[in-house]
Amino acid sequence: MLKWQHLKTRKDFLEVSEQGQVFKTPAFVLLYTDSDSCRIGYTASRRSVGGAVQRNRAKRRLRALTDSIIRLNPQFTLPDGSIGVDMVLIARHSILQRSFESMQDELAKSLKARGCKI
Repeated sequence: MLKWQHLKTRKDFLEVSEQGQVFKTPAFVLLYTDSDSCRIGYTASRRSVGGAVQRNRAKRRLRALTDSIIRLNPQFTLPDGSIGVDMVLIARHSILQRSFESMQDELAKSLKARGCKI
């Protein structure tokens, strides 16, 4: 199982947004780029999601989503030839209304399109 760290600095988020591939879904946007380590970051803006309570709920949903599909899933593997990956999940307005199962399907499709095995 891969050891995941969190993206924390603005510089790291900007590097992923400039270099990464974009996968858009109704509930979130996934930015994905190859790296030398496995890191993941979450963001929810006031403009797209709402106040503090809604933003915190959206980020909790994103963390639970990645835990179920990526971080705690022993079958998850990166594409062949990849050492690591940086991912950023950006919450969209409809994340608070979508079912968790549909968001899991959307994340799985996005990762499979990139070559990951789930």
